[in-house]
Amino acid sequence: MKKPEIYKIKKIRTLFLSILIGNLLVFSAYVWMFFEIQKKNLHIADLVKKVEAINEKQKLFSVVKEKVAETAEKRKQLDLYAISKDGMVPFLNYFQTLENGKNISFKLNSVEIVPSDISGDIYEIVKINLEGTGEWSDVYNFVSLTELMPYKINIEKVELGKGVNGSRVSGQNQKFASSGSVWKIALDFGVLKLK
Repeated sequence: MKKPEIYKIKKIRTLFLSILIGNLLVFSAYVWMFFEIQKKNLHIADLVKKVEAINEKQKLFSVVKEKVAETAEKRKQLDLYAISKDGMVPFLNYFQTLENGKNISFKLNSVEIVPSDISGDIYEIVKINLEGTGEWSDVYNFVSLTELMPYKINIEKVELGKGVNGSRVSGQNQKFASSGSVWKIALDFGVLKLK
């Protein structure tokens, strides 16, 4: 009767080993699946981060786009305070009309374009140096009109001096000062210009 017990023990041992091997295979499969799922989760987490970053950029872009649209009119108004890119000649022509009809005459000594401290990649400064002569009220009005031009103007230097009565006023029109006193003016100022 020992033989059947040995067969029984062998069968139990074989069954036990089979179950153990099966369990090891199933455990190995679970471990493999766990690591595969972990890799996929890391990959998904990276993709989610990228999608969130793209969404943030799109939100920021849409906000910036909205702000650009909202401020279009204000930016147009701001641009009017600066000479346009191709507006130097019309500006200088406009500036010279300030002496028309007045008993003042001036000449432009220099016109120079220099970099701007304000948004140097967008703006530059047109530096103008001029000298002129005329009656006090006309010189005063000329400086006031220069300051009140519809541009961002920074008057850097104004020199006034009294000339001789009845002196000839130099300039394009070669006007004569009236019997009032003649004043000399030297004016340096800068005007904002778009690049």
